[in-house]
Formats: sequence, structure tokens, C-alpha cells
Amino acid sequence: MKLLRIVLLFALMLIVGCGDDDGFIPTLDVRGLDGEKLSGATLTFTAEAGEQIFMIESNGSWQVKCEAEWLTATPFSGSGNGVVRLSVSEATTSRSAVVSVVSTASSQLYHTFDVVQWVIAPDNPTDNPTAPDNPDNPPGNDPGTGGGNGDNPSDDNDDPAPNPTPDPETPIYGDYGEAINLAAIHAGRYYIGGLKDEDLHLAIGEISVIGHCRTALFGFNQDDVPVGQDGLSAAVVELKEADQGFYLCFAGCGYLKATAAKAGALTFTETPDASWQFAVCDGGGYYIRQVGEINAQLIFSQRVESDLLRSISGDEEGGYVRLFLLKE
Repeated sequence: MKLLRIVLLFALMLIVGCGDDDGFIPTLDVRGLDGEKLSGATLTFTAEAGEQIFMIESNGSWQVKCEAEWLTATPFSGSGNGVVRLSVSEATTSRSAVVSVVSTASSQLYHTFDVVQWVIAPDNPTDNPTAPDNPDNPPGNDPGTGGGNGDNPSDDNDDPAPNPTPDPETPIYGDYGEAINLAAIHAGRYYIGGLKDEDLHLAIGEISVIGHCRTALFGFNQDDVPVGQDGLSAAVVELKEADQGFYLCFAGCGYLKATAAKAGALTFTETPDASWQFAVCDGGGYYIRQVGEINAQLIFSQRVESDLLRSISGDEEGGYVRLFLLKE
């Protein structure tokens, strides 16, 4: 009889425990010292080494993730409500990184924000006319109070005349040509990416844990074959015609879609339910916006250190994306 009571008690404990687990709904929020939500926002630092803190509100465990070696988070993991201290080392050039706070109970529950360390203050157009580390204002499109290209608040429309429209296709990497105007965009196969510090970065067909499309540094060998770091292969992207714009289909992955108008919202879907429109920009690439209710934009970031192809709100200005046509 005593053994039977022990068995029944153990079974009851299991039932109660399972009921608690089934009813658990993880929550996670990230806020600055002012109480404002930090998700999708930016924390800025000066060139000197420094610290800032932010607050995590959660009913479970969480982790802070960032790939930048110059930025550390203390603590980088915890449970429940917590305070995290971000520390940056001294900088000689402007730089930025993406920080993500992820729930360990659900990888789909996370928040991301940018950390930017400026060597020259971004609000001084004389010292930093083109803000090269800021992808939200690509060269030639920085907001200004005057006319012209907006690179200087006192701009008086004295910018030089634009170059004549180039040929629809201009080969720049062996047998691979960059599609440099709208006449060159048509249904077909491409690489998608951009140039950062004159180096070619291409999408590799993966979505990171923080919702960016992963990219890698590429070069071309003597046979004009693109070779990526650590043996990575560039993703072949097929542009398929839609009623408005094109669907972006990554071979073996699916159709690219932004699930929200914010950073870190990219995903692949099996069906073509989100198309993208292209608008040419003076920098030689394209502004790409998603068609439909979700007003998201696809950009090629100049300031983050990895996963350079990402989404932002359609109301923001973003770095242009480049397409490299695979010649048949």
C-alpha cells in the first residue's frame, strides 16, 4: 500500500508539472534608461571607451548576442528582469554593430537594436559630409535643409550634372555583369549583395537568428568563379515576374519576404506572396521596397559587420542593393 501511495503521488506531481509548462507564455521586452522600447532603435557612443546600460523585462531566461569584438555585454545571459551594461573600446574610425536579445524559451521571441560608435559626430555635416558608416543615408542622399543632393544643409543646387545613362549591363567581375539601371532588370538569375569598402559581399541564402539575410565577402578566381570566405557559396537568386515588381526566389530556400516593417524581419516562404519593386539610385544600385500592406525596404548595410542584407521600415532611407546578373 505504501508503494502504491508513492507511485500515485509521483504521477500527480508529473501531471501538475506538465500543466504548468503548457500554460507558460514567455515574454521579453528591452528598454533604455528613459523607459522607451529599444527594439529597432540605436544607441550611440562617442569615440572614447564608454558604457551604457539597458533594461530587460522578461518572465524567463534570455541571452544577449553580438558579433562585434569591440563591444561587450555584462551579463550576456540571465533570467527574469535584468540590467545589462554595454561597454565599447576606444575607436579610431566610426563603426556599428547589431545587438540582439533572444528568449531562450523561444528563438522566435527576440529584439534587436543598433549600436553606433562615432569618431566624428554625425550631426556635423562639415566634418562628416556623407556619413559613410550610416546605411540609412546612402552617399548622395543624406538629408539636408537645402536643395541639391542633400549632402550639405547649405547645398545650393550646384552639384555636377549626372553621368549619361550607362549601358544596361556592365561586366565588372569576369563573366558576371552588374545590372546598373532599370533596363537591365528582367526575370532571370542573379547574385544579390553590394560593395562595402570596395569589397564585394553577396547573399549566401541563409537567414540569421536575428532575421537578416546572411552575406559573405567574395572574390573571383582565375576561372571567374565567385569564391567566398570559408568555402561559402553565393546564393543564386531568381527574379520572377509579379503583378508589381518581382518575386525574389533564393534557390533551395524559397521566396524572400519581410514579415514586418522593421529591422530583422526577413524570412523565406514556400509560396510567392510578397513581391518587391526596384527604383534605381545615383549610387549605381537599387532601392528595393516590398509591395503590399507591410511597407518594408531591403537594404545593403554599410555599418554593420556581418549579415549586410537586411530589412528596415519603409519610411526610412536605406543603403542601395546591387544585383549581379549571371550571363547565360
